Amino acid sequence: MVILQTLVKPIRPRLISPPKHKSSSEGSAKLKPPSTISEKVEVQEHQICDVYVYEMTAKLPAGIKYRPKHDLYYFAGGSFVMPASKEHWTICAELARELPEYRIHIVGYPLAPKNRAAQSLPILRKLAVELCKKADKQNRNVTFAGDSSGGNIAMSLGLFTADEAIKEGDRRTQLKNILLISPAVDLRNRNPAITTTNRRDPVMTEKHIKWVADQWVGDGITADDPAVSPILANLTSLRTLGIKVHGIIGTYDVLAPDTIAFRQRLEEFGVGGEWLEWEKQMHCFPLAYTYHLRDAVQGKNWILDILRDHA
Repeated sequence: MVILQTLVKPIRPRLISPPKHKSSSEGSAKLKPPSTISEKVEVQEHQICDVYVYEMTAKLPAGIKYRPKHDLYYFAGGSFVMPASKEHWTICAELARELPEYRIHIVGYPLAPKNRAAQSLPILRKLAVELCKKADKQNRNVTFAGDSSGGNIAMSLGLFTADEAIKEGDRRTQLKNILLISPAVDLRNRNPAITTTNRRDPVMTEKHIKWVADQWVGDGITADDPAVSPILANLTSLRTLGIKVHGIIGTYDVLAPDTIAFRQRLEEFGVGGEWLEWEKQMHCFPLAYTYHLRDAVQGKNWILDILRDHA
């Protein structure tokens, strides 16, 4: 991974820049699965609460029945402006293949800049409520998961779901886990350690994460709102309902300082969960497992183990 980081750093502006010829449309993003995952999974497109959701079913050997008891909804990172990449589809297909007890879904959430948090979150909150209702009827558990900006959305929706359950007087919810991969948890980006980490990060930059925040906030929502900066949220409802927050981060990531601080807040509120903090590792490194890099494969396998243990 050290060699990869060295090779990646000179071209990082190109890696994180959205395609200039593409622009988001209003509403949910319709996604196109890459053909490379067709050997592992079948993909079905659904629309739930006007949001495109892509369900992956593992292609199992003849005679083996697929009996999932847990739904995982994945929100792919992409600076809030880009849809799920080939790497996102590939790791989700791997989860579907390795975790037959889960149904894996990729959510085509509305993308900025046409859909900022002010427009997207109300839509996604309705979706989250419906997904949990559906799981309750089918006696399934639910996990919200995501990386980078998608991790921000997964955490935001997890907090909303927990808070709503408490408001309704419920002491239970189908949401059991929130899984975060190198998440953006504080869109204020004020942590002084970000500047120090910026010199080491081979993928992301301090300038870029500030640009990303600007794409998502606005129209009445500021970066000080816990809906977009979960580090500022009251986390009591997660503890009360027993919702676990798991995460994996590398310390050579400009998002790591805030994520480490967020992890400390989770501990202060008594929220359970398992975390892997990998020294000198880059942003979203488990997604690089497809290139057969040892550390990335180990990161991916750690995620698999966490999901198995908390199914």
